[in-house]
Amino acid sequence: TSIPFLDIHNAARKGNLGLVSYALANGIPPNAVLEGVQPLHCACVGGWESVVRILIERGADVNAQKASR
Repeated sequence: TSIPFLDIHNAARKGNLGLVSYALANGIPPNAVLEGVQPLHCACVGGWESVVRILIERGADVNAQKASR
């Protein structure tokens, strides 16, 4: 069984807690990097505290910096 593409970065940016939770529950890593950023960066920029909280609870690296592309 393959895991479908779940856009955790876009969900985090938009504050979609349900999709972020679903993605994490289905194997998407909380520290997934897309274009140098992680979901936690996206949630912080958007000010989505509930999304930030669940990402940290699931192991997101609070010290992660933007990676160069």
